[in-house]
Amino acid sequence: MRLLAQIGVKHYVLDDAEFLLESALEFAPGHDGVRQDLVHVLHKRQKYERALQQAQALYQGAPDNGHLQMLLANQLVAVSQ
Repeated sequence: MRLLAQIGVKHYVLDDAEFLLESALEFAPGHDGVRQDLVHVLHKRQKYERALQQAQALYQGAPDNGHLQMLLANQLVAVSQ
């Protein structure tokens, strides 16, 4: 499902990519790669609040991860906090 979502992002079919990634998270809620992809898709679709929620969930799991810190910071900027 993640691969299909990546193909969707590549071809700018973001609504389908979002659906696939959300569905994948239901099957594997602990899969951080899927959640990161979902953050990027939500951001591209200008769904900043939802992207922030997902980024916060990732950050809480690994607060020392610099990549996740940057991901969270980008979402905070997007929602102007």
